[in-house]
Amino acid sequence: MVLEKKVDNLSMELKRLWTAIEDRNRKSEEMITKVKVKAYSVDFSIGMVNSKMAVLEKTNGRLQEDATYLQSHSMRNNQMFSEIPVFW
Repeated sequence: MVLEKKVDNLSMELKRLWTAIEDRNRKSEEMITKVKVKAYSVDFSIGMVNSKMAVLEKTNGRLQEDATYLQSHSMRNNQMFSEIPVFW
């Protein structure tokens, strides 16, 4: 009788522990899924940022070329209006 009661108590304790383990496992899987979703979102965002950065770098180069071109024309025009001969 005493042994049977101890076995029953042990069985109940094992069931309780098993339920706790399953619950923690389920919560861990949910957290892992959330982290995966966030990681995919971050990867997508990084791709978008890299794409926009490439466009901005290209635009910046073009603007620098335009500024150099306009500056050289301005200098040439200043020479022409100042009656300084321009030698090409």
